[in-house]
Amino acid sequence: MNIQRHILLLLCLPWVCLSATAQPTDMNDTQQLREYVYQQCIAEEGEDNGGCRCVADALAQQFNTKEWAVFISALNNSDQLPAEVTINDLNSMLSKMEQIDAKCSNL
Repeated sequence: MNIQRHILLLLCLPWVCLSATAQPTDMNDTQQLREYVYQQCIAEEGEDNGGCRCVADALAQQFNTKEWAVFISALNNSDQLPAEVTINDLNSMLSKMEQIDAKCSNL
């Protein structure tokens, strides 16, 4: 497994990372991205006990365009990081995801 693929897998929340079917078309459309994450989570969980909405809302509030691009790449099982993504971007994203996971995993 190459290092970029490993990083993408580590960044993606285990209960949200699925095989994507209808990828969002606009990384700047926060509402579309939020709904996409919510629907993917519901498909995995079978229902929303509050955790799916929590994760989708938190990602929509906290992620920037680069972070969304990395997240969607991970959902799509990409082997490559999106262009212009740096280690600092990945560290920032990981920190945000850890906070979101801590906040939402108990719902």
